[in-house]
Amino acid sequence: MPAWLRRFGPLRLVPVPLLDKVVLHYYFLSAMVGALMNGAFSNGNMVLKKTLGATDIHLGVLHAIGAGSLLLGIIGSEMVSGRDKRPFILLMGILSRGIFLAFLFVNDVPGYIMLSAVFVVCNSLLIPAQTSLWHANIGQKTRNEMWGLSVSIGTFISMASAFAVGWLLDHNPYAYRYIFPVAGVLGIISTLILIRAPIRQRFKIKLDRRRFDARRVLVHPVQTFLALMKRDPLYLRFEAAFFLYGVAFMITAPLLPGYLSEVAHMNFKQASICEGVLFQAGSLLTPLWGRLMDRRTPTQLCAIVFALLACFPATLLLGPHMTRALNVPIAYGAYLAYALYGLAMAGLGVAWNLAPIVFAGKQDSSNYTGAHVTITGIRGVFAPIAGGALGETLGSHVPVFSASIVLFLCAAAGMLMLEKQLRARLKAAQEEEAQTPAPATSG
Repeated sequence: MPAWLRRFGPLRLVPVPLLDKVVLHYYFLSAMVGALMNGAFSNGNMVLKKTLGATDIHLGVLHAIGAGSLLLGIIGSEMVSGRDKRPFILLMGILSRGIFLAFLFVNDVPGYIMLSAVFVVCNSLLIPAQTSLWHANIGQKTRNEMWGLSVSIGTFISMASAFAVGWLLDHNPYAYRYIFPVAGVLGIISTLILIRAPIRQRFKIKLDRRRFDARRVLVHPVQTFLALMKRDPLYLRFEAAFFLYGVAFMITAPLLPGYLSEVAHMNFKQASICEGVLFQAGSLLTPLWGRLMDRRTPTQLCAIVFALLACFPATLLLGPHMTRALNVPIAYGAYLAYALYGLAMAGLGVAWNLAPIVFAGKQDSSNYTGAHVTITGIRGVFAPIAGGALGETLGSHVPVFSASIVLFLCAAAGMLMLEKQLRARLKAAQEEEAQTPAPATSG
């Protein structure tokens, strides 16, 4: 271990095995440097709207590219299957972060969207390899706890970075042309730190290496998805309710920068508090949502989250009236809305990741998770563009936000309608497990 790494002390107090501790030094440093990049780029939508004058449709296209690129995670998983992940991480890391250097020369909407698209596409291909490397190289006993710790540390750094960049943009709205390239360099440094982490011996060997099979990547997931939906109608109805939430969430996304700048009259620093601080701060409450998930079914948790999410557009709609009645700045209404938004999205993250596992039971959960991601990608392609087009055509955010409230509440009601059936299913599974004889032990 290098001398500088031995002097890096935060993990000295973490009770993990020595090999995990050595690896985690690199992982945590990578996450901390990467969080600086993420925080800076969280101001990207406001730059596109406030500085470059993008329309709601432009923002809808950008959000659609970001959400639709989730489908590329399937391809990314296939591209690194059975291979050493580090060369792929290095390539995608340099491509996705290096593209930020081109912001030096971009001062128009099409160029901005194109560079952002390259970043989100390459990043979607990169995520499965990063996750796989983490799972393979960190012991099972400490893996989840350390992941949560790294996310918490990264969140604090990202919030600080978002606020600092917002402050800089208030002084010069075109400073993004220099800030984003610096953020890209930090992202590349983060990637270089990650791939230098020591790797467990058995993962250095290229095991079970397969040729890239386009049919397996493009056709098989669709076939598996259709078969699963036919075989498990309860999960189909769960995904239908989840789909409604997704549409409600995505149709508002392109209109939010315009609301913050034109309705709430926020500058970059104030907007960074909403999108970069309050929204991310909710993730710090993820452990509390996890405990609630332990005591509730996924449908109950989703119903609570969706009902809470309905309060987000409702608060944005009522914010100007409430703040006027209380004689406080209109920005305070947006702060309250985003605080609720961040809180709800933390719970959504728990439900998004764990619900497919609960429905899968003893079956392979990858098929359920794959179907979940597929549906997320499908609604992510059209919903933001539809929301942006409606906002642009009608010239108001009110109809779109109102429709979002209705869809959130319908999604919550849909989840509650499934509660009785899911409880019966889980109870039957528990009874079956209780009746299964324990395996005989020798000796």
